[in-house]
Amino acid sequence: MKKNFKKLIHINTIIFIGSIISLLFSKSDLFDCNNIYDINKIFWILSIICLILNIIILFDFIEKKYLNKNYYTLIFIICQIIILKTIMVSFWGLAGYYAFFMRGDQSTYIGLTKDVLFTGHFENNFYPFTSLLISIISLITYTPPETISIVLPGLFQVLLVLGTVLLIGIFKNDIKILVAGLLFSVPFISNWFPVTIYPQFTSVFTFPLILYTFVKLLKFKIVFILFSFSIVIWHPISSLSLLFFIFSSIFLSYKKIDIIKIFFIYNIIFISWTFSFYSLTDTLANFWRSIMSESRITTYDIALLYVQKLGLLESLRAFFYMMIDDLFMYSLIFISFIFSLKNKNYIKFVSNMTIKISYIWFTLNSFIIAFLFFAIRGHVPDRLINLNWSLILVPCVAGVFYTQIKNRIGKFVVVILLLIAVTASVFTLYPSPLIDRPNEASTEGEINSIKWIIDNRKEDIAFSYILTPLFRYSDLIYGTNYPGRASLHIGYAPSGDSYFIPNHFNLSIYDKNYLGERYFILTQYEINAYTKIWDSVDRFNQKDFNGIKINTASEVLYQSGNIMLFLINFKNI
Repeated sequence: MKKNFKKLIHINTIIFIGSIISLLFSKSDLFDCNNIYDINKIFWILSIICLILNIIILFDFIEKKYLNKNYYTLIFIICQIIILKTIMVSFWGLAGYYAFFMRGDQSTYIGLTKDVLFTGHFENNFYPFTSLLISIISLITYTPPETISIVLPGLFQVLLVLGTVLLIGIFKNDIKILVAGLLFSVPFISNWFPVTIYPQFTSVFTFPLILYTFVKLLKFKIVFILFSFSIVIWHPISSLSLLFFIFSSIFLSYKKIDIIKIFFIYNIIFISWTFSFYSLTDTLANFWRSIMSESRITTYDIALLYVQKLGLLESLRAFFYMMIDDLFMYSLIFISFIFSLKNKNYIKFVSNMTIKISYIWFTLNSFIIAFLFFAIRGHVPDRLINLNWSLILVPCVAGVFYTQIKNRIGKFVVVILLLIAVTASVFTLYPSPLIDRPNEASTEGEINSIKWIIDNRKEDIAFSYILTPLFRYSDLIYGTNYPGRASLHIGYAPSGDSYFIPNHFNLSIYDKNYLGERYFILTQYEINAYTKIWDSVDRFNQKDFNGIKINTASEVLYQSGNIMLFLINFKNI
């Protein structure tokens, strides 16, 4: 087996190098790419093979007891995994995209960073720590925030692995458990969050480090307080989750006095920060009113609307693809919990309270997410179902669990499940038709086109659009304090009118209500979305998009790449 083992390592190294080279030579028409995985199919195939080979090699390390003799080889393979994961989450930038999730919060976070750089203060910044971090890096390195947003997700992957290694070491100082835990950290959890600078998940990726300093409280008390302070101004929900962890520790720990001191210190920081940001207190008030209201709309209600539009089978398929890696993690921690109840030696083997805390913390977080989903409007459904930050502890629990399985069939099943989770998580890492979402990345050319449109528009004419909110682009370009930001929102009009694009561009139904002019933005993104991916929704079809270009009520003012600007004149309808 040793000769085959060495051959496997050599093959793995060749594939690893090949996947990197294939990325460097990737070429694609980014203006008409509705699937980011089409940019370089060879890279994705080679990367999957490389990750699977790495996993097989590391499992072989554990089972054949090579660990004590091959530390350099082990470190080399772990470095391969870290580098490959880092490149995967930065793929959109390396492939030539300038900004990602332009139709969502990502660009606004970059804009909030520019506010700090332009004005020197946060104003109403909801998540100041992310903006502060990017601003400092930008000032020190003379690097634009847009570029940092490409690099940062990869750096947080490294931070996640480092924290996981330290935290697993607390569970049990055993090299086999360490390697097993790292194996279960290979899947990209939480769908598309790892490729973004969303404060929710950049903060979550630091959890292992924070929890390590917490468990090592007596040695790193000051460090833990600093970490606690930083995560409070990073994201309030993350800080709330950390409070759950502290609560679980108080409940189980014998060192109650030390932990209670930190608990009060942490609460003082959390409460003082909460009241210093009135926007957050307004949100908490709305949150409370939502709970008390009898006619409240919940996230579950919104999810039902998606089901009605897409159909039950299509919705279930999308849900399965989004959750397949998370479902694996859920099942793994559930199986390990059942195993711990039946196997007394398992609990004795773990000689500290951390694994018990993990189970309690996981349960508390799961209940909170279920409450947000069924009781109130906590978030849009596709985000909320991927918000279980307690999954970050699964590698630690799974590492201990796997090394205690004595049955070969049981180990084989766990390995197969892990390989499926890794493969699935790679192909749900970016929006694609696989999960019913087209590629939402933007090129530098697209952003320059939008900038020209914003700079050259007539301010007395309002905008309408389908899926390309101009205020997101203005956030990225000018910051969120751009004076004309409100006029870029859909429905805005100086006269108080609001105009939303009707299905199939049925402009004639508005001829009695509108006598003025209105800008309309159309991009290749909308065309791809409604003709190739969401065609079952029957909102637009190719005939509609062709017809709007020759409609007597519409005039093409600008066309560049995949962006068109129309002027709709209702007088001509």
